[in-house]
Amino acid sequence: HVLSGPNMAESSMNINGQRSRSFTVSYIVRPKSEGKAKIGEATLSTKTDSYKSQAIEVTVTKAKPKPQQNQQNVRPNQSSNSNDLSTRVFLKLFVDNKSPYVGEQIVATYKIYTAEQVVNYTPTRPVYNGFYATELEINNASEVEREYINGEAFTVATLKRVLLTPQKSGEIEIAPLEMQLRLRLVQQSRNRGIWGSVFPNYKDVSLDISSNKEVINVKALPTNSQPRGFEGAVGDFEISATVDRTNLKANEAINYTVVISGSGNIELISDPEIEFPTDFEVYDPKIKKNISHNAGGSVGKKTFEYVLIPRFGGEFELPGVELSYFDPKDGLYKSKTSKS
Repeated sequence: HVLSGPNMAESSMNINGQRSRSFTVSYIVRPKSEGKAKIGEATLSTKTDSYKSQAIEVTVTKAKPKPQQNQQNVRPNQSSNSNDLSTRVFLKLFVDNKSPYVGEQIVATYKIYTAEQVVNYTPTRPVYNGFYATELEINNASEVEREYINGEAFTVATLKRVLLTPQKSGEIEIAPLEMQLRLRLVQQSRNRGIWGSVFPNYKDVSLDISSNKEVINVKALPTNSQPRGFEGAVGDFEISATVDRTNLKANEAINYTVVISGSGNIELISDPEIEFPTDFEVYDPKIKKNISHNAGGSVGKKTFEYVLIPRFGGEFELPGVELSYFDPKDGLYKSKTSKS
């Protein structure tokens, strides 16, 4: 007998530039009799192909008899014992990539699973030693799901999502999230209303919980093929350079702009090395950032604006600017050069 379904959910994930999407259809079913039962294959048909899941066989046994209960009592949801509650309220840490390269961004997500009413909570702020950390914004309305574990419904909410960029190789631990909760539990009651209704009593209890921790094995960047001008950029990038004019008088200023764009650890890319003509006076660049951070990583551009003043007349060339970076998707160093 189908109690619920089809229940549908959709999610997407971006790992190392590879985007994947999943669409889940779930049912809650109740067997009508004892014995062995077979849940048939699920079939997905496209214009060109057809896919099938495996059939599932389940064994249905006799239900345990329910204990006699005083009708004047309201059965409590759960004992206030913290050992029992730890199976009904808990935290989990998920990491989308456990073996990144130095400088390759990964995402850590903390979720709470609860089958009890949470009145309030106070989380800690984990310290991410060995990582450059950027906390990502969470849409509370869309980050709450319903999940069944061993036949019991849990509310699952995403509490924290962090974009982490490892700064060194070797094993680095991602710290657990700890939290102090206040729960409201239903207790036994003998109180009756004037119409004979039974009203439950509630009891608030405190509970300290902690998520698991994860150890990440960070791979060192290859050294045998590393370009001489490599400064630690990891991802996929482009570079361009422009000037606001090409004809001017000596001692007049021109604006020279270098733009690095793409995805990866763009936040950490430093000023490019540029060989300006010796007769130019060069001022330190003004740096602008237009970078967004999400579960797919950091994407955007970093702009370096230079003011140049040629002190003598003549024709001068501003050489192309080279950017060397490591592409973790291909496991290779690459170089891009702007036009001179």
